[in-house]
Amino acid sequence: MQEKETRPIAQIPLIARYDPLELAASYNPPGNTTALAHSRDLNNGQAIRTELNVVLQEPPDSFRLRQTFTHLYAPLPSAANPNPVLTPALLDGLAQLTLSLHTFVFTHTLGFSPGSESRFRLGYQYSADLLQADLLWAYREGTLRNPRLVLRAQVREPEVFINEVSAEVHLPESENPLTLEDDTQAFLRFLRFSGELEILPAPLRPEDPPGLSLQGFVALERLPGTSGRFRLTLREFGPTFSFMGSEKTRLFYRIVWNAPESGREFFLPNLEGTILRPRFDLVIDRCCWAFKASADTLKQELRFAFALGGQAAEFLFSPSEFVLPGGIRLPTPGGR
Repeated sequence: MQEKETRPIAQIPLIARYDPLELAASYNPPGNTTALAHSRDLNNGQAIRTELNVVLQEPPDSFRLRQTFTHLYAPLPSAANPNPVLTPALLDGLAQLTLSLHTFVFTHTLGFSPGSESRFRLGYQYSADLLQADLLWAYREGTLRNPRLVLRAQVREPEVFINEVSAEVHLPESENPLTLEDDTQAFLRFLRFSGELEILPAPLRPEDPPGLSLQGFVALERLPGTSGRFRLTLREFGPTFSFMGSEKTRLFYRIVWNAPESGREFFLPNLEGTILRPRFDLVIDRCCWAFKASADTLKQELRFAFALGGQAAEFLFSPSEFVLPGGIRLPTPGGR
């Protein structure tokens, strides 16, 4: 038998008993959509969120507008959330115009609580992900914060395969108490390249000149502060030289760098007296057999591999051991 409540109404704590009320309406003529949604807390009568979506389409062109307003909302405690947090008011939106292969977009996030930051993005995109440019900035306490330009591009051509080349440039900020001294200047924040670039075409006949390509990943990331130095990152990055001999014999010579090296980091504009230790790869490919040699100056290893008729044999020479085909290990004199 449940006991009768004897406390005054003013002393009875309010708790959430009902799920939010969800209201939605939409109009959907062919190719177009207009939708409005609103949610409200039935426990305290407060609005939670209001969202407007508009989509207009006339292929290949389209226009999209989305505005979402998160109301200032103080939910009541419940069994699932005994200590709810106040949700600040926020307006988040997007306007996007697509004209054939060109897309223009503007996004914003406006904060209305004291000390909040408002963020904006003005972007352009060409043909899906092939080219993208974004101008981003923010406002906090009436001050322009962190303006920057971000560029990204991809190229998928036979001669040039660039998975991504991207850069971010910080634009100058005005002097104010929130701005660091270095942020009043324009500077490169990062530069990245990942892919393969054919500088000279690979030879197809013995009389053709040697080919040259550049592949791998390289990145420069600016260090915090006013030093103007960049951290260098390399992953299988370097040039490849290709040659064509008689009887369709092909030769490839590649120099590969990786950084950091065993925990050692490298910084530009100088390498602080350190030397990058590359790996040298040599491949000879003929119709029925192939030979590969690799000298790794970082690991101090030398590898040889022969391939003939679908079978391969590999030899490894290092300061500590010799490894023969079949996984046979032989210690070197003085090795362990």
